[in-house]
Amino acid sequence: MSLLSRFFYKRPPDGLLEFIDRIYVFDSCFCTEVLPHGMYPVYLNGILTELHEEHAESQFLAINFRDGDKRSQLADILHEYDIPVIDYPRHFEGCPVLPLSLIQHFLRVCEHWLSTGNSQNIVLLHCERGGWPSLAFLLSCFLIFKKLHSAEHRTLDIVHREAPKGFLQLFSALNPMPSQLRYMQYVARRNISPEWPPMERALSLDCLILRAIPNFDSDNGCRPLIRIFGRNLLGKNASMTDMIFSMPKKKSLRHYRQEDCDVIKIDIQCPVQGDVVLECVHLDLDPEKEVMMFRIMFNTAFIRSNVLMLNSDDVDILWGSKDRYPRNFRAEVLFCEIGGISPPRAPTVTLNGDMKGGLPIEAFSAVQELFNDVEWMESGDNAAFWLLKEFSANSLQDKFQKLILSDMKELSKFQAKVGLQMPLMSPLDSDEEKYSAASDSGYSVDYEKVQHGGNSSDSENIDRALTTEDSESIATSSANTSSPPPPHGRSCGLSTEQSLLSGELQHELPSWQPPPLSAENGDKHVDMRRANNCEIMLTKIKMPLPDMISAILALDTSVLDNDQVENLIKFCPTNEEIEMLKNYNGNKEMLGKCEQFFLELMKVPRVESKLRVFAFRIAFSTQADELRTNLTTINDATKEVKESLKLRQIMQTILTLGNALNQGTARGSAVGFRLDSLLKLSDTRARNNKMTLMHYLCKLLAEKLPELLDFDKDLIHLEAASKIQLKLLAEEMQAINKGLEKVEQELAASVNDGAISVGFRKALKSFLDSAEAVVRSLISLYSEVGRNADSLAQYFGEDPARCPFEQVTSILVIFVNMFKKSRDENARTVEAEKKKMEKEKYTQRCNVRRL
Repeated sequence: MSLLSRFFYKRPPDGLLEFIDRIYVFDSCFCTEVLPHGMYPVYLNGILTELHEEHAESQFLAINFRDGDKRSQLADILHEYDIPVIDYPRHFEGCPVLPLSLIQHFLRVCEHWLSTGNSQNIVLLHCERGGWPSLAFLLSCFLIFKKLHSAEHRTLDIVHREAPKGFLQLFSALNPMPSQLRYMQYVARRNISPEWPPMERALSLDCLILRAIPNFDSDNGCRPLIRIFGRNLLGKNASMTDMIFSMPKKKSLRHYRQEDCDVIKIDIQCPVQGDVVLECVHLDLDPEKEVMMFRIMFNTAFIRSNVLMLNSDDVDILWGSKDRYPRNFRAEVLFCEIGGISPPRAPTVTLNGDMKGGLPIEAFSAVQELFNDVEWMESGDNAAFWLLKEFSANSLQDKFQKLILSDMKELSKFQAKVGLQMPLMSPLDSDEEKYSAASDSGYSVDYEKVQHGGNSSDSENIDRALTTEDSESIATSSANTSSPPPPHGRSCGLSTEQSLLSGELQHELPSWQPPPLSAENGDKHVDMRRANNCEIMLTKIKMPLPDMISAILALDTSVLDNDQVENLIKFCPTNEEIEMLKNYNGNKEMLGKCEQFFLELMKVPRVESKLRVFAFRIAFSTQADELRTNLTTINDATKEVKESLKLRQIMQTILTLGNALNQGTARGSAVGFRLDSLLKLSDTRARNNKMTLMHYLCKLLAEKLPELLDFDKDLIHLEAASKIQLKLLAEEMQAINKGLEKVEQELAASVNDGAISVGFRKALKSFLDSAEAVVRSLISLYSEVGRNADSLAQYFGEDPARCPFEQVTSILVIFVNMFKKSRDENARTVEAEKKKMEKEKYTQRCNVRRL
């Protein structure tokens, strides 16, 4: 407030608090107790009388936050003073965030009222008990709307600081700020398009995926139950809000434990439009006892990529319950177009003994003689867990290690395609995951290698390009110390000198201070090492600085590549360097190349943010294409496995073989077997130790059903799919989604840049429109892949939560390889015996001739 404003400032009447110019809040909004009967009219009359005396020429508008249709006492009293009252609800389906239409109405009403009446009109804000969270939220929205503040979280904190400490917790069991911040960001995005708010899209809420299991009971798990509130698009009155989806309360509701699984997937397929509240509650064994896990409120008008990816900071949770959520917890809400709602899916057909096919049990008449006192089919342990223990207990460990090495080689090739330096914004640490409660140390080491084998991905490149780097430099090493090699993959496509440069960039001073500007400094005002590295980098770009800036603002990928943009990001001027150059009063033409480069970048508002968006623009196509390829590979592999008649017949034959082996026992009439039992076929040997069950199986198939021996040709995508981790695909999907959010934010911020960003906004808007269409199709494919991956485990009678897709494909790949090896060994044995018999016959004929 300026000195002149302070001089003429009128102190508000007692009982009112002035938040911003001519917007007052009644201090009764901060009371925890209701005023005694008869005191409320006295309280209001005293405030209004003094208000009229001090602002005789002003007109007043009161806004009240309350529930119920009955006329309020406030309206009756203000009517006597000719003050109109507008009522707003305190919440929307229990969430202290109002629908977007009411938010827009509030903003427009306040703006119009304050701008009329010769700029003397006053707005009075009032709430009944429990209405403060909504009042504070809408007041914060108005501050963002009028551009009085720009940071949403800071704005909300400033408003809540006016209330007593802990006041918000009294009226809201859940922390509502994540959903409130989401809607404040909706308000802040009004500059992206001329129409705000945008048209509300009708979508189908396809499914909810929770990664990392929250801890809500003594078993370190939860029993999630989902409810959705919104407009009932299928009802008679589509404008009314109601509960439009709810899972039934049953004792059989699935319980998930952290030690059993790390992903929860709940199919929903509910049409939604406009404002939606999604609740996830933990249902105790007592159906009447519920604990709210989290709540999400959103508007479909801003679901531009058909996905919401949220961590524990982005959902409304109980106060003080943050420790219930693993640090890598993430909730993924997937949508599809309303026309793409698929019919209810039939249960996945499971392989079982009722299916016909394969060899009859009579074909295994000799199996008990060859494999006497042998137990093959595993029934005591869980399928997936047995496999893991076997890896460290028998010869299958060698096979699995080969699979690990193969995965590592493929992932190394994948990493080499792009430069990877920074971790993801919300990394899903592999060491947090536990597929088993087994304590076998031998397995733990081996399997951890697989989990960490894909720790770096293309998504890190995109996320690194969009995450602000607060500190660019590292401590300077001695001159004799050689520069460390660049991070893995960064040298791809760079010359030797560029690679050395990227190593040197890591040696800049962390606490560099600008030297004082004096004549003794000459033309150099930047640290010598940094200036030299910057000049070397500029020689690699080989274009005038104005042309380079034009290419950046045009997002011209034909002029600048990803490595060049990354280097430009590293050499964006720091705040200290900006201040130093702003204060320079000498001849700027005499400055060094580095200083002139900094001056050129300083002409562009938020140049570093624009460069990061540019880097995302360059990497987007490659990232999206590779993600689509991996998703398609998984889809193809699951389809091939489930549709292979040859594999089905072989599985039936193996079941019959197991029943023949266990004939006369309780296991002799099994209708199925654990998937991991396939891996015992090569370790179960005959009494004479000359063959395994796998050799015996291949031998009988070669004699009875030789057309099944090449079943592996039906599964051409299986091995490639086994090297893909769904968790990494989820991280890449999240990186792309976060990248688009950064693009939207920069697009909104660039509105106030002026003429210099006109071309940039046009190019960025064009990219955003095309990228969103690509991401929507990826999300649809991603959702389909999730269902198909689960159905693959269900096809073999396994629980997808305990035996995930990666486990199933690894088992099948090892089985296929063992089958081919045994088949080929049998063929070589038959060929050797044939040659031996031919040799014996030839010897006999020779002996007969001699006689």
